[in-house]
Amino acid sequence: MSQPFWLWWTTVEGKRRGHAPDFLVLLDDGTADGAVLVLDSRPLELIAETDRAAFEATDRACVLLNWRYAVWDRMDGVANQKWLAAHRHPRCYNDPVAARLAEVFAQPRPLMEGAELAGDPLGTLPVLYHLLWTRRLLADLALVLSDRTIVRTAPTADRAYELVPVTQGDRNG
Repeated sequence: MSQPFWLWWTTVEGKRRGHAPDFLVLLDDGTADGAVLVLDSRPLELIAETDRAAFEATDRACVLLNWRYAVWDRMDGVANQKWLAAHRHPRCYNDPVAARLAEVFAQPRPLMEGAELAGDPLGTLPVLYHLLWTRRLLADLALVLSDRTIVRTAPTADRAYELVPVTQGDRNG
């Protein structure tokens, strides 16, 4: 939930201050009550002293309520690429699975939905990630890659997939 509440307090100087945290997340942690996470999102280098005071007040209030609190800096700009790079090796590729994934993602759909439609995700996900790495499947990698990421077949992916053998001298494969 975005900006779920306002927190008001009086500073030691007697000034009235307020802060609306950026997000409130209800977590399914397996307990009957669940858990609450309150988040503020700000690049660490942009946190001014007034922000720091607001974040500290929010943290103290969350402790009193037995809630969790965190300040989220930002996603690692290359986190998705690091994940996909782990699947770049040809061992992650399988012709029949790749063909099925290209067929399934001809209609854009969430990543996990397509992986399940193509077969057992244990077998389809490595191939799916390999195809994202090689750009035969496309997704918006500026956003966190998740099971809900919308994936589609690349416009040129209707051609037959073929593996190009990686030679010892080729360090990019």
